[in-house]
Order: sequence, then C-alpha cells, then structure tokens
Amino acid sequence: MSTRRFYKSLSPLQGHFGPILDLSVHVTAKIVASAGQDGTRLFSLASFSEMARPMMNSTRGASTAVCWAQDQDDAGLILLYGTELGHLVLWGSATKTKIYFEEVACYRLPKPSEVTDLNFDKFTRRVAVGNRDGIVQVHLLQSGGQLLPIFSVEIDQFLPKSVMFMPQGENDILVTGEYCGNVHRLEGTTGKWLGNYSTGTMIGNAIISAGSILYDDPAAGAVVTSFEGHILKKRLFKLDPTKSISKCPRQVSFADDDTKIVIGTNEAKVVIFDRATNGKFDEIRRWYSAYCSKTFSDAHESLILAANARQSDHSNDIMVWQRHHGPASSTVPSVKSGVSFGFVANVLAAFLSQNFFENTLCVLFVACTLLASGPSALSTPPLKSPSKSTLFEAVDFYTSLTRACFKELGQVLFSSILGPVEKIFRNSKIDQSNVHEVVFVDGSPYSPYH
Repeated sequence: MSTRRFYKSLSPLQGHFGPILDLSVHVTAKIVASAGQDGTRLFSLASFSEMARPMMNSTRGASTAVCWAQDQDDAGLILLYGTELGHLVLWGSATKTKIYFEEVACYRLPKPSEVTDLNFDKFTRRVAVGNRDGIVQVHLLQSGGQLLPIFSVEIDQFLPKSVMFMPQGENDILVTGEYCGNVHRLEGTTGKWLGNYSTGTMIGNAIISAGSILYDDPAAGAVVTSFEGHILKKRLFKLDPTKSISKCPRQVSFADDDTKIVIGTNEAKVVIFDRATNGKFDEIRRWYSAYCSKTFSDAHESLILAANARQSDHSNDIMVWQRHHGPASSTVPSVKSGVSFGFVANVLAAFLSQNFFENTLCVLFVACTLLASGPSALSTPPLKSPSKSTLFEAVDFYTSLTRACFKELGQVLFSSILGPVEKIFRNSKIDQSNVHEVVFVDGSPYSPYH
C-alpha cells in the first residue's frame, strides 16, 4: 500500500522461490531480469508474466547479479548474469520483435567466487565485474557475445560491492567496498589505481548518475555524494530509527529523472525520498522485507519493483508499483456535482514539494474547497459524464468522495499541522486551557477534523 497514494500496485511478477538478490529492467523491451537462489528469470512488463528462458545449470550455483547489455548494431538483446561460484553467463536474443533467448557463452572467472556486481557501459561496450575475493575485472563485449579481457586487478582486504562506470566522457571506474566504506577509482583501460576516499561507514549497494553517487548506508539510510571541485558533498536521506537496525545491504536507485531516491528496507516497506526537499515523498508497505528494489522510467511511466532478499523457501513475487501522473489543473473545479480527484492529487503533490507553512495553506485550501458546499458535496455522486479535460491517458480522475473517505485521505496531512500549533503554545507560554473559543472560517466548519 502506498501511504500517500502516489503509487498504485500492479500485477506481481510470479515464478521465483527463495531470495531474489538483484533486478535489472530493459527499458525499451520492458523486460525484467531477476537473479535469485533459484536462478535467473525473465518477466514481461507488457503481460506481467514469466518468459521462456534457457535451461539453467545448477552446478553454477545461485544467480547473484544481473545486467542488460546491447550488441553493436542494437538489433537484439543481451543479458549478463553472475553466479555464486564465479561464472559469468551471457544470454542473447537475435531480435527485439520475436524474442527468444539462448545461452551464448559461459565464462569461469579467475579465482572464482561469488559475483557481487555487474555493470555495462553502452558508450565503450565495456563490462565490469566484481567478485567476493576482491577482484575487479573489465571486459570488452564483442559481436556474437564474446568477451575480450581488458584488465583484472585485485584489491587487498576489500570486498567490491558495486562497480560503476563514470558518466559519459570519463573513462575511469569507481568501486565501492561493503565493509570498509572506501571508494576506489581505477583507470578504465589499465586498472591502474588512481586513489580512494572513505565514506566513514559501511556501503551496501551503490549507483552513479549524472556525477552523483547514491549508496546505501545500512545503519542509517541513503547517502548522495558528489564532488564540487575537490570538495566532497554528502546528503543523508535518513530512514526512521528502529529498535534493531539491520546491517544487511539494501538496493538503492534513482527515479523520476533522478529527482527521487528509492531504497528497500528491512521493515516491510520501500521508501521514496524527494531530493529537492530532502524529505520523505512516499512509502510503499508490504508484509515482507524489500531489500531488493529497482526502478524503471521512460517517457510514459515510472515503476518501482521490489522483492524479498531474505532467506526463504517460499514463493517470492516481484512487486510492481506505478507512479500516478495526473494533469495539473489551473482552475478550481465545481464540487456541487462531485469532487475532482485529479485536482486533489495535484494539490497534495504540491503539499509535499513546498515548505511547511505553504503546505499547511495548501491542505486547508483543499479542505475549504471540498467542504464549502456543506456535507452533501462530499457524498453526492457525479451528475454527468466526465469531459475530456478530466481524462489523462484515458484514465478518468473524476469521482465522488464520502466524508469518511476524505477524512482517511487527509488524516496524515491534517495531523502534521498539530505539531507547529503545539509549538506556538509552548513558545507563547499560553496554556491550552486558556483558549476559550475557536473560530472556524469559510468552509472549515464542515471539516471532519474539528
């Protein structure tokens, strides 16, 4: 359930048993690849069903990392995944129209151990691999799915949790360590060590985008770091404290053109932060721990995918949520024949993107607008069919609301106003018992919260 209703649940992707350790989404083909204890699986986001896959070889161990690549002419599809016993496997489909995957190649890495991360750079066609023995390798993906080794280096007393290519225009590679909290920089064609810096904490998973590194601090939340000149800037997006803080790594991801941050937690929820306000944007709650999370965005939709990475022998569905996108409204709709839910959603979205006092005004404005015509305005059904202006991508946002439903929708927002009011009493040293009269203005006498 999305606590602020910015996301709606779609059909789950079913087929896995046991923990799911990694997810990767092919944007154009809309295919989800997942790596788990029971191997690598493929799912279609068009039909929300599992796709045919090549036969798995159980002697390679569980799948631990997965990523999409592309061939030189971008005519087909290429998937790479790593295993707990140090295998690097390539699957390929010759076309994107009639998709049929076959195993193209399988490589056993030097000093074979669990593959901790895979990454592909589409500009240079390089594949980066990290494994649990501290080895970082870079290969060149050639036509036909062949991998040409470029370099292999070993970093002493270091577990490379994430291996990332620098943004376009830079050739180097960044490697983050899970236990030591160090970030190493390697030259992209020779593997020469160029330096490192310490984050001062453990690092779970990490991702890089537009020069900013997002990583998981297992003890606190998500951290975004960036360099301004030679100065390291850090911003913490802190998860709510718990009685027992889990040290398990969680997957983190950027979303909505890097304006949002998504992090799976060990508290049966996925948390979305807004980078502009540094505050919590929404929470998606489930019954299991969603350590493993990924996002998917294109011009038409924004999705969040999450799965359970904990040890389990039960079926493990990949949950999918879609971001609500409603049209902005420049006029206040009439409430005499119903309530425009699209308008409410947009005003509540504005609530989350402004400062607190403006937020309060937004919520009170919504309440007065909805309630100005009295209680009947919230229960009277629409009297006519919605016009084209109330539709967005063939979705009707026009509906009626009961008072009970409206109260439930706004409960969290109205409750958030109480804190500053209590602070005013404390700062002014006025006891609440000395307040003898409360004046309601405009439509607020009809509010279900007074």
